Amino acid sequence: MKFLKSLDKAKKKGLDYKFNIYQGDIGIKSKVFLEDRFGVNPETFTTFGIENLTTEEINLYKNKLKELELKGFGRYNIKKCKF
Repeated sequence: MKFLKSLDKAKKKGLDYKFNIYQGDIGIKSKVFLEDRFGVNPETFTTFGIENLTTEEINLYKNKLKELELKGFGRYNIKKCKF
């Protein structure tokens, strides 16, 4: 969602060509829609190259991911969600 907010900001401030902004906007909104509405696995779109990483790199990635999740990135804040 942060990326979509950044795209909205770029649109309003004219930070890039409209064509570039709309490509990202349509692509990311489509991806989010498919994941949220139909439960499509995010790895359907990309594996992030994880199959080519060493064990050390995977552990580094997992540790950084945990650190970011503790800060609230990448996860929904249940208290703020309106169901």
